[in-house]
Amino acid sequence: MNMRKYFAAFAGALLVVSACSAGSGGSAARKNTLTIEATGAPSFIRNFNPLSSSANSGTGGLLYEPLLVFTPVQPGKATPWLATGSTWADGGKKLTFTLRDKVQWSDGKPFSSKDVVYTFDTIKKYPDLNTKGIAFTSVTAPDARTVVLTFSSPAYARLSDIGGVTPVPQHSFGPQDPTKFTNPNPVTSGPYTLKSFAAQVYRFTKNPHYWQPAKVKVSDIEYPAYSPASFTTALSQGRIDWAGGFVANIDKIYTNKDKSHNKHWFPQDGIVALYLNLTKKPFDDVALRKAISTAIDRNALSTVAESGYEKPASPTGLVLPAFQSYLSPSYADAAFSTDVSAANTMLDQAGYPEGSDGVRNDKSGKPLAFSLVIPSGYVDWVTAAKLLQSQLKKVGIKVTPQGISAQDWVGKLKNGTFQMAIRGIAAGADPYFMYRGMLSSALTAPAG
Repeated sequence: MNMRKYFAAFAGALLVVSACSAGSGGSAARKNTLTIEATGAPSFIRNFNPLSSSANSGTGGLLYEPLLVFTPVQPGKATPWLATGSTWADGGKKLTFTLRDKVQWSDGKPFSSKDVVYTFDTIKKYPDLNTKGIAFTSVTAPDARTVVLTFSSPAYARLSDIGGVTPVPQHSFGPQDPTKFTNPNPVTSGPYTLKSFAAQVYRFTKNPHYWQPAKVKVSDIEYPAYSPASFTTALSQGRIDWAGGFVANIDKIYTNKDKSHNKHWFPQDGIVALYLNLTKKPFDDVALRKAISTAIDRNALSTVAESGYEKPASPTGLVLPAFQSYLSPSYADAAFSTDVSAANTMLDQAGYPEGSDGVRNDKSGKPLAFSLVIPSGYVDWVTAAKLLQSQLKKVGIKVTPQGISAQDWVGKLKNGTFQMAIRGIAAGADPYFMYRGMLSSALTAPAG
């Protein structure tokens, strides 16, 4: 099941972080506050460690910045950030970053190559933090503005992963175990610092030591917690300026209420897939997986679950049209097709007989009955799960959707304690990264 995911909604001018809040009710104290809904979480934990996969939204980018910036909108193009540039040598086995001069942390202390070396050494020492699987042999700092990484094999293709690392301050992180450190009072490199935190809302304010202060036009940013139901209400009432999530009837609920200012956009930032746990039988059987794929009606998922906002993705896995330039003309018209009869034939031939109750059995006689986990707050995925339940029933596979908290869902995916799941896959800087994320065993660990 491949679908693109998420819309971004904007109230007020569509101007990145230079727009003032349009949902503040006009009070002087809130004129220059941007209100963002980003996660759909009903509450927050005070985690602003950019090396943690559980950090709160805004930690990466607003509090901590990377060496280089990459975006799927400009595939393969790097924008200098904390590093002014990078240079390859030794056939792609040596990468040198030149760091930007006169950058300070939010406490006024200088940012230097020691912080970058500390960060890379940390993700090497603690594999749990190396979520991008960056493998390097050494990292050194010849001087305060230079960082050199060496690799055992050419690493040209990994530049966006390497340059996308967000350095952390050595003096602030210190000797703590970074896998457990939540960085509750972050010392930051980005345009903002933490102003206040509560379980229901946290706020950022301008970093007085930011290296490009003239570009920070919004003085404060707040992230309130919303349940899926209250999020839609808040968006329709103009209490949110920027949001990312699924809203059925977006034009009626949001856009048409103020066509001059209320806009929505579907960023081509990845695909959504049906994940099958290959460490659990019978999902290790490619014939079963192929039959499942053949039985799925992606057009129904697109029109019903996603309200027609998103089209079924290309069988190549490329996010189109963002990566159109990478698509071979021979696959220009490639499309998934649904064939329930063919899927049933595949399962018959693969040795999955149908039982008297209509549910097929695997080769050990166990029913093909599986749970499908999704975050209960993702209303479009909940609908998609119900559709999958109906579609796979036609080929003798019993699917039971299981709505759980987003935190539990992440935990099950990380630890491999699931049978079936729906999950998004980020596009990355170019197709290599999405393919690697889906297919590389270097990014896996034993279940549990």
